[in-house]
Order: sequence, then structure tokens, then C-alpha cells
Amino acid sequence: MPLLAKQYRVLTLDLQGHGQSDVPRDGKFSMDLFAQAVEAVRAEAKADGLILAGQGMGTQVVLRYARLYPQHTAALVFVDGVATRVGGPLQGGPEGRNNREIRIRSQFSAATTPEMQAKILKMTLAAPNATAVGTSNATGEALSHENGIVNVPVLAIYAEHSRLANREYLQTHFPNLEYTEISGTGHYLMLEKPEAFNHLLLTFLAKQK
Repeated sequence: MPLLAKQYRVLTLDLQGHGQSDVPRDGKFSMDLFAQAVEAVRAEAKADGLILAGQGMGTQVVLRYARLYPQHTAALVFVDGVATRVGGPLQGGPEGRNNREIRIRSQFSAATTPEMQAKILKMTLAAPNATAVGTSNATGEALSHENGIVNVPVLAIYAEHSRLANREYLQTHFPNLEYTEISGTGHYLMLEKPEAFNHLLLTFLAKQK
């Protein structure tokens, strides 16, 4: 963020049930709900021509925003994002948190230092189990319906040999796609190799009007 903020206006937010944002009153999560949250922030900030970046599940959030609010969307950035379904939905119950930790740890790589691992686990496991299960189910629902073409420029940055990458799918659905992988990284590539990640992102941003 500090690097981007030297040249661009940067807005970040906690989605419902994440960080300091409350869970939805009805307890139901959906990509429409998250996209509407992004739009509420955009409207309050009086921003336009957004370049939206999302990592992991966040790719489905920014994609749904682009479909609902194309007039405000200039470009998208997918960071090791979910393009097709991988594995089943998360399960709740007494073992829910433990299962989440196992899944998160499986996304680390040799480049994820112990300090990074501790930080990531603290942040990701802080969300209530209901949030994790709800957002997992919302992602699965979204993936079963996202089949249209999106013509805005898209930068897709993936980990090397990512389980989430499906280049053929991305090229079919996003004609203005730039696809790249950062070698020697896992799911948290922006933390593991920030210089390479920032270079790719800044180069892409510089091309946008």
C-alpha cells in the first residue's frame, strides 16, 4: 500500500464478517453482498474508474463487482484467485477452526517464512467460523454462475503451479488478460516476493488510462 499510494489513491476495506466489519444481520454471505459493500465504500469515497484487486476469494468479489457495476470498473487484478472450484466447502462444527488451519498451512511455500506464517494464521483465523463457512459457500455458489465474458483489462498473478490457476478458463472469459506466475511462491505471493509482485502490478497500472 505505501508504494502504491505514492502514485495512486488506494482504498482498502474489511468485508462483512472480516477484520473489524460486523457479520451480516441475517448471517448470510454472498458475492452480491460483498460487491455491494465495495460499492458503498466507492460511493462514500466519491471514487470512480476503479482498478479492483482481490486475492483468493477476493477475485470473485471484484469480478462480481465488475458485473454489477461495470460503469465504475476500469480494470481487475486477480491474485492467485479462485477461477474454478478446488475442493469442497469448509465445514463448521468443533473441528472447523482446525480444518481451516490445515487448509491455510497447505497454501504456504518454502518462501513463506515462519514470521509470515504466524502473521497469516493470526489474521485468517481471527474471522469467526461462520464467516469462513459462509464465504466458502458463497464462493462455490459464485463459481457455478460466473460464465460470462468480461472485457475490461485483467491482470492475473498466480503462484507457481497454483492449484487455483486455470489459464484456459481465464483466457476464454477475459479476452484482455495478462497472465503471469511468480516462481517459488505459494498462495501468499504478494508477501513472499513483494518486489516481483509490486513490479507486475505497477507495470499493469501504468498501462491503464
